[in-house]
Amino acid sequence: MLLVETYIAPVEGKGMALFAKVPISKGTVYWRRDESFDRLFTPETLGRLPLNVISYIQIHGFQEVTGNWYLCGDNARFTNHSLDPNFINHYDEAGLVDYCFTDRDIAAGEEIVCDYYDTCQSCASGLPFEEVLN
Repeated sequence: MLLVETYIAPVEGKGMALFAKVPISKGTVYWRRDESFDRLFTPETLGRLPLNVISYIQIHGFQEVTGNWYLCGDNARFTNHSLDPNFINHYDEAGLVDYCFTDRDIAAGEEIVCDYYDTCQSCASGLPFEEVLN
C-alpha cells in the first residue's frame, strides 16, 4: 500500500508509470505490505481464475518466493523496472517484501522504479519477462 502521494502517467516505450507527486526524502518508507488492502493469490487460487484475469495479475502483480502472486490495490502496480532503482525493499523473515524505503531523495515528478529481478520471483528466474527486462 502506497504511503506517499503519487500519480500515474504514460511514458513512451513503457506504458503507464508511477511518479512522485511531492518530493520524497531519502529513507522514507513509501510502501508497506498490507494484505487487507492489496490482494494475495495462491497458485491454487490463480489456477481457478479465467485466463484474462491470470494475465492481468501476472502483468500488474509480482510473484513472491512462496509462489504466491501479490497484486497491489493502488497505483503501486504501475511501478516499472530499472537496473537503477530509487528504493530498497525490506524483507521479512519469510523472504517476503515487508516495506520499501527510498535510498535517495526523489523529486516531485520523478518516476518511482524498482529492480524487478530483486522484487519479483518470476522475473528473477527469467520467466516470463526475460526479453522485456534485457
